[in-house]
Amino acid sequence: MKSPIKILVCTSFIANLLYGNITQNYLFETIDISDGLSQSSVMSITKDRFGFMWFGTEDGLDRYDGIAFQKFRYNSQDSTTINSSSIMASITDQHGNLWFGTYKSGVSKYIYESEQFTHYPVNSADSLPHQSGSTYALLEDQKGYIWLGTEEAGLF
Repeated sequence: MKSPIKILVCTSFIANLLYGNITQNYLFETIDISDGLSQSSVMSITKDRFGFMWFGTEDGLDRYDGIAFQKFRYNSQDSTTINSSSIMASITDQHGNLWFGTYKSGVSKYIYESEQFTHYPVNSADSLPHQSGSTYALLEDQKGYIWLGTEEAGLF
């Protein structure tokens, strides 16, 4: 009977010969303001369920399709825009929803069908329970709850 160690060593050697020389080539592309990015300071990045890349900057939210950007900015005259142009955090939840944490303005959820945003601002009936309004981190747990990391009030 052959020893298990010899079998393991031989198997590893053969696997290395067969698959060890396979290398993956990764293609990296630099994108910046000359390509249409709102600002060179990117604070958050997330990929949505359709494959779009979303970049949160301090001067707006950018959706990138691999060719061009679509910009989303705060507009005080339009309540359906994102609630701040300073995007600090982003996440795609298990249902494919996009959430954005903003500086001093709470959290916004993107609505795909209308390309508009639902707001979860500070100091309203449906508000977040913290005072600063700045959300710097978003995380979804295994139960589907979205956790917020805030500037002054901690974790919610």
